[in-house]
Amino acid sequence: MILTGNDAQKITSVRSQLDYLFQIKDLGQLKIFLLLEVAKSSIGVFLNQRKYPLELLDVADLLGCKPSTTTMDPQIKLNSKESSLLEDISIYWWLIGQLIYLTNTRLDLCFVVNHLSEFLSAPTMTHYQTTLRILRYLKANRGQGLFFLVIRHYQLKDFCDSDWTCPETTSAFFLVIH
Repeated sequence: MILTGNDAQKITSVRSQLDYLFQIKDLGQLKIFLLLEVAKSSIGVFLNQRKYPLELLDVADLLGCKPSTTTMDPQIKLNSKESSLLEDISIYWWLIGQLIYLTNTRLDLCFVVNHLSEFLSAPTMTHYQTTLRILRYLKANRGQGLFFLVIRHYQLKDFCDSDWTCPETTSAFFLVIH
């Protein structure tokens, strides 16, 4: 369990109550949790999964591969008809599952990983090669993550619902805070 907030007294009170009821162990400041690395500073919190891509590259035997600057070849249109079906789809399933977990802190991967996950029932060699390209991209860009700036006072300035014309999809929106 992670206790967090901006009221130190309340956190201490909750921790004491939990300790009384369950005899918990306080591990101190959060540094790593479920492969998420947490770095706090006075200006914000940085979350990343820097070591996780290295593990994926090692398992896929791609530690020595040439890095890629993009996640996907812009000339390739992913579909289910362009190339031969993958013989062993279990590695594809495993890699897509791992990449989906990585999208928790890597928003730059969301589109291509979600698009590749559409082909889990019948992946092709093109899908697999695109998945390997993502791993090569991760080799070149493993330190990226999310930075949450500490904002003491904020005011909502802009709102945009990016898919208001498409009722079939879930709503996605962007907030601009100043």
